[in-house]
Amino acid sequence: MSGDKKRVIIMQPGPIHLFWTTGVFYFWQLKERFDFAFIVPSSYLKSNDFQKLLELPAVRHVEYLAPAAIFWRHHCYQKQFCRVLKDFPPSYLLLHNTSYPENQYLINLARKFYPQSPRYHYQNGRMALMWESDFAARRSIQVESIYRLMPWMSHLPRLTSMLINIRNYLSYFTNFKIIPLINAARTFSPPVNVITGEVNVKAAKSHYEGKYDKIFSYLEIEAQAYRDQGAQNVNVVQHPMSRRGDELFRFIFGDFNVKNQIVIFPSYGFTSSLIESGWDEVALVNHISGRWFDAIQILLIKFPAYDVKIKLHPASHADRLWQKIVIQLQLRLGSKFEAIESKVSAEFLVAQSRVIVGDVSSVLWWAALYGNKTVVSYDIFGYIGGNEMQLYKPHINYVSNLSEDIAMEKINNTVESRDSIDYFE
Repeated sequence: MSGDKKRVIIMQPGPIHLFWTTGVFYFWQLKERFDFAFIVPSSYLKSNDFQKLLELPAVRHVEYLAPAAIFWRHHCYQKQFCRVLKDFPPSYLLLHNTSYPENQYLINLARKFYPQSPRYHYQNGRMALMWESDFAARRSIQVESIYRLMPWMSHLPRLTSMLINIRNYLSYFTNFKIIPLINAARTFSPPVNVITGEVNVKAAKSHYEGKYDKIFSYLEIEAQAYRDQGAQNVNVVQHPMSRRGDELFRFIFGDFNVKNQIVIFPSYGFTSSLIESGWDEVALVNHISGRWFDAIQILLIKFPAYDVKIKLHPASHADRLWQKIVIQLQLRLGSKFEAIESKVSAEFLVAQSRVIVGDVSSVLWWAALYGNKTVVSYDIFGYIGGNEMQLYKPHINYVSNLSEDIAMEKINNTVESRDSIDYFE
């Protein structure tokens, strides 16, 4: 973790699964020109692939944020970030988000100590274009968790909703107002309330009003969604994996060939909204598995020599409903169908597969940006917001009726835009 001293980028890439979606590709693209000081959750310690990156000379330092009780966690943010900023004066800050408490601490400290060091926020996953539907699905997960813990609450939906509102309000007020005031003598007003999904347009405008704060997005439709939320200085750039993604994968995983296989990536949270609306679990399992079985049968007609694999969202691998859905599909499809362990890299599966399928999964967005894949979104399950991927046509094939004869050729989805590396002088 040492080498020739170069200018430093302090990078805060967020959850590790999103680091592999986007953050790692910024690092890979910029590592010849800059050294890096990472600020990451302690979960990164368990990733052998991340530890392999640390062997590269561009990695100057890694600051691990240990899991802790809420008050101590905020104390660590203030203390650790001050130390990193002092020890590694940054030429740039590169952040996966700006609205979580750890983002707010780092941004405000950096503005105080290094006001002229640019602070860049990169889009680390698909931007929710149907914002209300996206957060409605997240809220449904909260409702389902209460119903599982206390089944009798399913008969009191208004009380459940009220309890969630109270909990979310207290969580936001505690994390962004009370504790920062005690800990850092200030309060935070992030552009987005990441707990409820409420957008603070005024805060967003002030947050990005200076020339030192920019957002990197990859499609104009998503850049406009940021602007609609009040964000300033939104720049459409090429996703950094579009040029050097294969190079990184070969460093991490070794050489690979593209296979004749279909990989399915279901989303997490949308089944919860159906349960909240009154679906019985048995009926829901039969419905979802039946719809996927029908879709797979059609895919196998179009791609008869292909194997079919499914990889559940990391949050779904222990979900009993999705486990039952996978078992149903295994019984009906036999040896042509394989369930992939959740720890396997979704991005690497995309890189080595020709056909990528899902519902509203962000993996579809990533596969479309990767290019030269057949990418298909199925809106056949009755999910609220299940039609969002139609906004990504022609990059993604959107299918809402299995009787439609949809041509699913490869699409070269290379987006002609400025290279993100051009913003780092």
